[in-house]
Amino acid sequence: MFKMLCISKQKKIAVAIVLVLIVLCAVLIYLSRFDYWIGDYKYHFYLDSRKVYILDYRGEAEVLSIPQKVGPFSVGYIEPHIFDENEYIEEVVVGKNNGQVFFSNCKNLETISFEDNIKVLNYAFSGCNKIKAVNFPEGIEQITMGFHDCMGLSDVYIPKSVVKISRMAFQGTQFEKNHLNDKYYVAGNDILVFCNIDLTDDVVIPDGIKNCCVYLIAADEYSDRKIYYPETLEYMEGVVFAEDTVFFGGEDFVEINIRCEGLIVAPDDSPMAKYCKENNLNFRPMTKKEEKEWREKTEAAASEITYQEE
Repeated sequence: MFKMLCISKQKKIAVAIVLVLIVLCAVLIYLSRFDYWIGDYKYHFYLDSRKVYILDYRGEAEVLSIPQKVGPFSVGYIEPHIFDENEYIEEVVVGKNNGQVFFSNCKNLETISFEDNIKVLNYAFSGCNKIKAVNFPEGIEQITMGFHDCMGLSDVYIPKSVVKISRMAFQGTQFEKNHLNDKYYVAGNDILVFCNIDLTDDVVIPDGIKNCCVYLIAADEYSDRKIYYPETLEYMEGVVFAEDTVFFGGEDFVEINIRCEGLIVAPDDSPMAKYCKENNLNFRPMTKKEEKEWREKTEAAASEITYQEE
């Protein structure tokens, strides 16, 4: 009898625990429908994925370090423009946050620092004219955003670990103006950062370049422009415009992403030829004469490169 009473009591306790858990889950699900201010940030919590989104910011911190976790919830998204025109921020600490974050016209922002082991810069700065210098840390690999129209930015160090830089990452900066006399300015892991030639005419990218972050604008519709990329290229992303004929070698790419309206020419057994055939891009094999001209042009241009001083 006593044993039966004990079992019955245990069952009641188990049922009570289950009911409490059900009620707790129901409350949490109900609460997850709303946004909450916690400190300086407004959050929305997603129970199923254990993610939290940052939706707004009301702080007055001079040194800003965006949270990466809120309790057991990791930050999965940050509303991009919540820091625009902030007058308090003087320093931004770049962390490993997911998503892109923008700092536009933050008039007192002057220092960019980095947490340890940062691989990707997903922060974009524009119109932050007090920023004078940025030293990217060793180990960073991609600058996916940039410092557009940060007119005071003049000193930039890009380490060899950087393999990709977004197009026009430093457009409108003093850093760009400092290199107007460099026909080809190269930094990082052989990345062409600036190219001061007539981009509406035939374009030659020098041998040795692994990534070109120069935006090749569309040429005049009657120009019949030719563009020569070197065999050393590892990353190719961009548009082949309708007026362009673009020449490649036998390079073995790490990454290719091309929208093609013009014509791509490369050796018939090259990785680029394979990519064009797989993606139904307008392609024809390179002739021996074209291959000789392509090689001569890209190799000759290499002598005009200005490299970043280590």
